[in-house]
Amino acid sequence: PAPPAAAASAPSPSPVPLREEQVVGGQRITTLHSRVKLTPSQQNQLIRQDPEIPQLLELLQEVLSRPLTPYETEGFLYLYSGLRLSASYLLLAAQYSREIGKDSIRQIERLVTGWVEKGVETYEQAEAEIQRLVRRRKNEGVIRELFGIGERKLSSKEKDYIEHWFTDLEYGEEIIRLAFDRTVDNTGKAAFPYLNRILNRWKEKGVATPEQAVAEMESGSRAQAKEKTAPPESSFDLSEIRRLMEENSGG
Repeated sequence: PAPPAAAASAPSPSPVPLREEQVVGGQRITTLHSRVKLTPSQQNQLIRQDPEIPQLLELLQEVLSRPLTPYETEGFLYLYSGLRLSASYLLLAAQYSREIGKDSIRQIERLVTGWVEKGVETYEQAEAEIQRLVRRRKNEGVIRELFGIGERKLSSKEKDYIEHWFTDLEYGEEIIRLAFDRTVDNTGKAAFPYLNRILNRWKEKGVATPEQAVAEMESGSRAQAKEKTAPPESSFDLSEIRRLMEENSGG
């Protein structure tokens, strides 16, 4: 995608570009250089040269429901001018950060720079990324409740499992709950890896609905019951035993 047009004409306050883009193997890679702090004179120069900045700062205060400190003002000017991001993009990022309770300038800056490094650079891309993050938080909430995790921070591996179940396998909450019940029945505990194997096996078998999952579990239970009730196969060769008995008897 083309880089955002907003603030593209604003002069960089650093002699070294803060954002560098290269095309490698047909793929554009964005590299962010070390953060350069803007001096008050550089900030004033940017504000004078770009009439959109004062309105942006005013709207950011409304979104965050607080006056911006000088430190926050400098941070947003860095994101806007140094990374050449649009005002609408930054307002959307600030609103999302506010909604999840992580709206300090450091947290917003970390969020935004992470997006840019992933190629999320336009308002539309940021909107799609937020929708993805909202879905992920919802899915993680479902698994937290199911596993009884509470407020404990999920590990990276646990987050990968959850993303795999909902996104890659495209399974919903009901099927995952069935797999969870089977996991606890078979292992006596809530185990991410075991549940993951169940869901992967169901996907390979074409299980797509809760009804199909129940049918698969019932067929598995019947097969196990049949194995338990079947008479054990004799490990003795009866014909050979008869032959030996006949020989010993002289017959």
